[in-house]
Amino acid sequence: MGALSPAATAVLLTLVDQESPLWIDARIDNEQLRNNLRFHTGAPITDSYDAPFALSHAASQPDPAHFAAGDNLAPEKAPR
Repeated sequence: MGALSPAATAVLLTLVDQESPLWIDARIDNEQLRNNLRFHTGAPITDSYDAPFALSHAASQPDPAHFAAGDNLAPEKAPR
């Protein structure tokens, strides 16, 4: 999928679907990636930090404090 590694592609294809919003780091975001994700997973792309999934470039090091933290009762609210 675009410039993603085979491992990152496999993880996305396994975990995200049309009910799993995905936040994408601007450093790797491009139209080819978005089109492939729409076609293969139907995952909605969002710029909201409370998305359940986040895809980031290793060098970007986004601040984890921006993302939803989840908690003991609902750990699924933290991005994976």
